Amino acid sequence: MAEHSYITYALISLLVLSLIWVQAFGNSSAVRAGGEKARVIILFKEKPNASDESFIRSNDGEIRQKYDIITGFAASVPQDKIEQIKSRSNVLSVDPDVEVHAVGLIGDRQIRADQVWAKGDAGAGVPVAILDSGINASHIEFSGRVLKCRSELSSETTCNDLNGHGTHVAGIVGAAGVDVNAKGVAPATTFYIDKVMDHTGSGSLSSIIAGIDWVRTSTNAKIISMSLGTDSISTSQPNCDSAYPSLTSAVNNAVAAGISVVAAAGNSGINGVGAPGCISSVIAVGAVDSTNQIPSWSSVGGPLADHGVVAPGVSIYSTYLGGYAYASGTSMATPLVSGTIALMLKANSQLTPAAIKTSLFGSACTQNTSPSCPTGPVPNNTFGHGRIDALTEYNTVYPNFSLSTSPSALSLVAGTSGSAKITVTSVNGFNSLVSLSKSSVSGITSTLNAGVTLPPGGSAIATFGISTTTGTPAGTYTYAITGTSGTLIHATSVQVTITPPMLLNNAFYSGTDGWLKFGGTGYTLINEGGAAKISGNGYGVVAGMEKTVSIANRDPSKLMTLSFDWRARSDYAGSSVTNAYVNIDGNQIPLVTGGT
Repeated sequence: MAEHSYITYALISLLVLSLIWVQAFGNSSAVRAGGEKARVIILFKEKPNASDESFIRSNDGEIRQKYDIITGFAASVPQDKIEQIKSRSNVLSVDPDVEVHAVGLIGDRQIRADQVWAKGDAGAGVPVAILDSGINASHIEFSGRVLKCRSELSSETTCNDLNGHGTHVAGIVGAAGVDVNAKGVAPATTFYIDKVMDHTGSGSLSSIIAGIDWVRTSTNAKIISMSLGTDSISTSQPNCDSAYPSLTSAVNNAVAAGISVVAAAGNSGINGVGAPGCISSVIAVGAVDSTNQIPSWSSVGGPLADHGVVAPGVSIYSTYLGGYAYASGTSMATPLVSGTIALMLKANSQLTPAAIKTSLFGSACTQNTSPSCPTGPVPNNTFGHGRIDALTEYNTVYPNFSLSTSPSALSLVAGTSGSAKITVTSVNGFNSLVSLSKSSVSGITSTLNAGVTLPPGGSAIATFGISTTTGTPAGTYTYAITGTSGTLIHATSVQVTITPPMLLNNAFYSGTDGWLKFGGTGYTLINEGGAAKISGNGYGVVAGMEKTVSIANRDPSKLMTLSFDWRARSDYAGSSVTNAYVNIDGNQIPLVTGGT
């Protein structure tokens, strides 16, 4: 019997949640009125004062809720007084307190969140605020992780979820995985829950603003997840910022305070995107199925191209009232994005909402990535900037470092030395010690700094040095340079080419024999490996004479011949030669020092 109950319950949940969608109450006929009074949100140019409140009351109005997040309040006013209120010089807008409605381990694997868990991160210490229908806080998947829980509804004063939508959404963000198939994207996250929709899945603009206000003023959450919205507002336009200025102001102020706001695009297909998803500072979320195709009901339009992404939202298995259920909708796609942002903030707590948005959009799965998604050129009105990829997002923002060498290749004559700079650069605010190591070559002495400590966003330079002897074998050697910091490992290399030393032939060492001889037979400076050749013809020497032969852009693989003459009158016979040398690649090779 128990098994039969569970199956029936799951099927009902699937039916109900799959059909939940964003409904419209954007025109005046949809304003919920109490008698002849309409529920509105009045936004002022500056923080409303006692005079403003008195003005509303003097016009038979009632102030229902005050906010810190916006310069306004929610009120009930006579319908025939609305135009008069709008005409007041310090009033920016009077928005109808429109009704909003709720808008479903397959998704985790599709966005590769499971590969982030394998790196040891699951969102611990990064809370997510969820504005929805509440939560079943006693569900085993959330044990001990609901930090605060409240309700904005006068009719349902506790945050206990009587609908199931909020519990399902919360599980997608961060169910612990007691049922492994229901494991959330960030299974170690914690929750701030504000109930803004009732047991029917309905709420109001004023309750949404109150929820945003509470998150900003009373929690340390850096993510607000809202799987809810109004009816479609924006189709081809990039945003709906002017539709409900009070809601736009609340969202903008939350983002300015360092909170990323994520909202469902809606389930209205080609009819467009509702608010708050269509507000430009929000991250709007559409849905894809398990093959990364867009279901017909997922809202599309300009806001997706402007500030949106897509995520799995078809048949998502998650927590529900007393158990688990499957559900579909952009409501299910939205918490996958919110959970991904939690993983990103776990990797790098310094990320701003702007940096998160840039990373989400720039690292999403598209037709040009590997793995790829069938998005076509992005951004576009259907896929937005692409389908989120939690693994790529995590790797993109994780504090890291890079290595580079300059020069990357050295050319030395045996018996000389050289060096290269190893630049270690901070990425994403990395500011730790990087230990450096190098490979070795038998018979060649090399050195490298043991490590460097980077300032955030800065760089440091280590020196790789190499010394050779005249007996060092000619050849090309590659030194691997490795930087390590914790689990981060990066490598670069320096290629060293060593050529044999330039040696004088025996005739050059023969003292006066030939060196001072008129019309002498000439003396040859050879490369022992046959790569270069320098020869000279001597007719006597001028005392103290110095001569330098420089070879620019020498290619060690080719034969080179340089000729130089030593000339002197016959009466200079017996004079000495000092400091005759050839300069090759900056290395001074002596031909003879002194002599007669």
